[in-house]
Amino acid sequence: MKSTNNTKQRAEKQEINYKATFTGAVMTRPKLFNPNAGQIKELKELPEDFSVNEPNYMQTIKGEEYRRISLWCEFNPNKALKLKKPQYSDKVHVKYEIFISDRDVVGAKSGKTQIIDTHNQSAWIKLSGKKSLENQILDAQKQDSPYKDNDPIRRMDAANSRVAKQGEVALYELIFNMSTLDEHRPNEDPNKSRELHEFKLGEDPTKTIENMFHGDLTSLNMLLASSDQDFEGKEYFVDGDQNNELGLFLGVSEDGGRLYQRTFSPFTVSPVSYITTFRKTDRVNDYTAEKLGESKLRPEAVRVLTDEDYPWNDFWNNSLDFKEVTIEMYEDAKNQSSETSMSGQNDDDDDDLPF
Repeated sequence: MKSTNNTKQRAEKQEINYKATFTGAVMTRPKLFNPNAGQIKELKELPEDFSVNEPNYMQTIKGEEYRRISLWCEFNPNKALKLKKPQYSDKVHVKYEIFISDRDVVGAKSGKTQIIDTHNQSAWIKLSGKKSLENQILDAQKQDSPYKDNDPIRRMDAANSRVAKQGEVALYELIFNMSTLDEHRPNEDPNKSRELHEFKLGEDPTKTIENMFHGDLTSLNMLLASSDQDFEGKEYFVDGDQNNELGLFLGVSEDGGRLYQRTFSPFTVSPVSYITTFRKTDRVNDYTAEKLGESKLRPEAVRVLTDEDYPWNDFWNNSLDFKEVTIEMYEDAKNQSSETSMSGQNDDDDDDLPF
């Protein structure tokens, strides 16, 4: 007796692993910042009668309040692995999270303050309070200043710099990597890329980041293809009817014999300033003698991932290649090496958050 199409579809559905977890670099599609319960149900295509708790995006850490900026992204592992026959769900959701606050970033030991300009550049400076920020940056850029010749402060656009709020630099790096904008360095040859005159959220970016901390994420969600809100430059963020692809690095954590999908983000590593997203348009770097897969992670992030002390506390299978991870693989790797973590290697100038 021949099986019907419905029987065949049910059989194929049973073969799909809907709970698979993955490690490695993968291109994803941004979907939404900080979705509510109803939006999560829509993203996951859950039944109407399925109950989802409203997420709480505020978190208290060491007595201080932070807001989680949680960008939900989607990818198809079958496509990423170039499978002819699907083995996994064609929609896997991962969250890339950044903690922000309305407080200035000041290094606990150095006393330096982090600053950011409208060219997506950041640096650290010892502020005196006697001069304007612009004049203090200009002083720091003088040939006889105590700052090293290669210090990022010497690249800053003094006239368009501001004091950075906690998490702001990491957030802007994420947003920049969601776009197709060219990175612009004011002190380098402008003929090498399109000049970026301004890259900021809102007329007053400091006020905008403060509004985000208090729950207003309008300035972020307007960047998404699903938003009806239009603005000059939105074409840099969308590809047809969806957002540009965003490269993320995935790993897993284990609890009670079950694996959970995790995403490598600035605040799961030390120091927190490491950039952990990438774009298709970024060049592929040779980080070691051999090219480490086709990941386009920045060299600093790769050094963290390949450090023998495993500074990232999530399992990434000792490879940047995208692949499935099983509990057996996880346990085998755990038995082969003792768990260690980085300590005492945090440069105070990279102390963007107190954890």
